[in-house]
Amino acid sequence: MEQLGLLAVEPGSEVKVRGAGAGQTGVWKVLGQVPNSGADDPAWDVTNLRSGKRRIFRTSQLVVQRPPRRAAAKR
Repeated sequence: MEQLGLLAVEPGSEVKVRGAGAGQTGVWKVLGQVPNSGADDPAWDVTNLRSGKRRIFRTSQLVVQRPPRRAAAKR
């Protein structure tokens, strides 16, 4: 999934927070979209890969570093 040359945020993506403040630095893994968070700028439930902290961020705050890994096709 790509939007204007940028990777779209989706479950399993690894992201960084744009303009990160204290406690928001590092790489975060997207767990899923927050229900009823709005279609124009949805919110995402994320967890920090190093500390394990969980937070909720809007799509506009996130920059995708690595897209989700796809399951290998069965032969």
